[in-house]
Amino acid sequence: MPRERAVDADVIKRICNAEVRTKRMDMAKDVAKLMIYLVGINTVDLFNLKHSDVKGDKICYNRSKTKDNHYHSNNITYRLYPCVF
Repeated sequence: MPRERAVDADVIKRICNAEVRTKRMDMAKDVAKLMIYLVGINTVDLFNLKHSDVKGDKICYNRSKTKDNHYHSNNITYRLYPCVF
């Protein structure tokens, strides 16, 4: 049976509202929020993003996990909502 991958809304609220004590924790919180806002983007894809991947209110990138798979498209496009900026 497949493992449930969805995160409960209460967990997301706790992440977004968490009190942080250090700059490093603040950056980790920002990365976690960005991953949530970008529909669960993989860490490797997030850290490989370039400014040129942002086109207006969309972000377009090639997914690393499927870049060599000729049977599936690896081009991903997400709309960026104001909370991301």
